[in-house]
Parts: sequence; C-alpha cells; structure tokens
Amino acid sequence: MRTCSFGFFVKTISVILVLAVLLVFMPESVLAEVGEAINSDPTPETVSEEELQSADLACVVGEVDWRRTYNTKTFRLSDGSFTLADYSHKVHFLDESGSWADYDN
Repeated sequence: MRTCSFGFFVKTISVILVLAVLLVFMPESVLAEVGEAINSDPTPETVSEEELQSADLACVVGEVDWRRTYNTKTFRLSDGSFTLADYSHKVHFLDESGSWADYDN
C-alpha cells in the first residue's frame, strides 16, 4: 500500500512541477517576441545640417528676459516670432531687483 501511495505522490508532484515550469517560462517567450517586434522598428531618419539650413526653419535667437514668469521662458525666433516654453515647476525666482532670474545650479 505504501508503494502505491508513494508512486502516486511522486507523479502528482512531477505534474505540478512541470506545470509550474511551463507557467514560469511562458511569459518570457512572449516578452521576447514582443521585444523583438519593438526593436525591429526602423530607426528615424536623421536630417543633415545642410538640409536644415536649406529649409526655411526658424531658429532660436535668444530668450526674452522681460517676458519671463516663474515657470515660463519666452524665446525669440529668427523669423521674428516668439515661442513659449511652459514648465510644470519653477525655473525662475525673483531677485533683489524684482525681476525673474534663472536658478544657478
């Protein structure tokens, strides 16, 4: 009787261990396939400096200090327009003269 119950116990443990191994390694194979699919995407094209100069793109000339706030910076572009950079945190502080100054890290 003991040999029959011992054999049943060993077979049951073997089946449980095989199922556990299959369940543990199944997600790795799925993740590996997803990773390969993600990494196989083509790289974005790079633009040469000559192409940038030939295109009529506006470049940043400098920052407009008098348009600063505690969380924004305004930049003047080469075509005369402005662009605003809005941050979610403070990037300026009020100095002794009452104007917004950059943090010096």
